[in-house]
Amino acid sequence: MDMHAEQIQGFFDIPVDNLFARSLLLEAGKAVKLKWPMVAAPDIGSIKLVRVFAEGLQAEYAVIDKRRVNAKQVECNALIGDIAGKDVVFFGRICSTGET
Repeated sequence: MDMHAEQIQGFFDIPVDNLFARSLLLEAGKAVKLKWPMVAAPDIGSIKLVRVFAEGLQAEYAVIDKRRVNAKQVECNALIGDIAGKDVVFFGRICSTGET
């Protein structure tokens, strides 16, 4: 679901469809009825995805400016956006270790 890039479909020897979970996740996010919703992106590459979710939830969004040092270590440089007192919904495209 939600392939990192549409081009991945070309690596398969069988037909592949990219299934999108966006509408289901937005529906679930709205059902929670957060008082102060804020959507956060784990990196610069997720801004487009997070912006769509923020608009769907009628929320603001924040972005973490980070760089990957190696496969298991990241370095956070800055947080762009004010998350103080907000109910943060964190959206990432890829999860390798879950430690970020």
